[in-house]
Amino acid sequence: MNARLHIFAAVLLAMASAAVAQQIQHVQGSQNAMTVIGANTAAAPATQPAVSQPEADPTAAFHPAGMQSPKSGALRVKFSQGTKDGPAIGRDPVTVEIFSGGKVIHTYKAQIGDDKQLELHDLPLDVPFQPIITVLHAGAQEELIGPPMHKFQPAVELDMPLYEVTAEKPAWTSGIHHVTVLPTMTNDVLALHVTDMMGGFNPTDRAWLGTNNVTLTLELPKNATNIQLGQGLAEANPTITGTTITRGKPMLPGPTEYDCGYTLPVTAGKASLTFTLPADTTLFALYLPSDIHVDTCVGLTPSSSSGKAGLEGRQLLVGKHLNAGQVITLDLSGITPPPAPPKATPAQPADEQTHLNLPRPTTPPPPAHEANK
Repeated sequence: MNARLHIFAAVLLAMASAAVAQQIQHVQGSQNAMTVIGANTAAAPATQPAVSQPEADPTAAFHPAGMQSPKSGALRVKFSQGTKDGPAIGRDPVTVEIFSGGKVIHTYKAQIGDDKQLELHDLPLDVPFQPIITVLHAGAQEELIGPPMHKFQPAVELDMPLYEVTAEKPAWTSGIHHVTVLPTMTNDVLALHVTDMMGGFNPTDRAWLGTNNVTLTLELPKNATNIQLGQGLAEANPTITGTTITRGKPMLPGPTEYDCGYTLPVTAGKASLTFTLPADTTLFALYLPSDIHVDTCVGLTPSSSSGKAGLEGRQLLVGKHLNAGQVITLDLSGITPPPAPPKATPAQPADEQTHLNLPRPTTPPPPAHEANK
């Protein structure tokens, strides 16, 4: 989306909050606590969103420089026309969903202000969360995934271009398609957990509506189970039919990430994998532990891993400049149970975490008997 992100220091927020509070009316303790700048209120200073005056906080010792943590946060979104020669942005409907732990905990609705801005105040910071901004523009739902927000990052400003739509499929491509394969134990049964993270790029300046409202289809192996959806899929009106994932929201211009995860069965230490590429792909990279043997592989060749994967001694198989529709296949053997996990360590304070609060299928799902506790 090429959104510019501004993260404001908590000390500046505390200093400015009193002045801003005189200009903007807050609706305290309400899910509709939204102020649209330029609509029915005076404009806040352009320097930063407002945030409620922080109160005494027992976690202040964890805050940088010993500052007291604010109790609520603020989100500002600036809208612009992203399509060349497109019409002026109007008062389009906006929905802001607050994700925490992979679930929507609050939903806010409003319209774009006359000054092409929107501000949302009094966001509770009891738990870290991540905002998803969806605008109904030109008859299509266009979205922006915001960064994690918490007591140490309580106020965020985003730029969100809005695009005119097209029914013509763009020549979209995937720059890097990254896959990690790891053994896991599910209900005491050995399996493989696959984490699939694909980058996509739409080179046009229009939002593609898709074919029959579908902009992406991912064909997983027929024996895949425990399918998990992450960024780019989980919040994009997805459907899962058997082992086929479809994405329902428009494909916006620029880069996008599509994440999913799933489990494959292991029989007598062996397993097979298939990947069908939905778009022309510059680089396909697959990582797996060094002790797993690759019996056959079609479409990829061995390479040298580096960085964290290299330090962990993982194997790397790569394919370059692959075509849409190409099928990659692997037959693996020598798969053994993973080592026992390390002993649990004390958790960080919740508001120090900066992980995405959308689902992230980067670890195997818990066994069924544990998930139901």
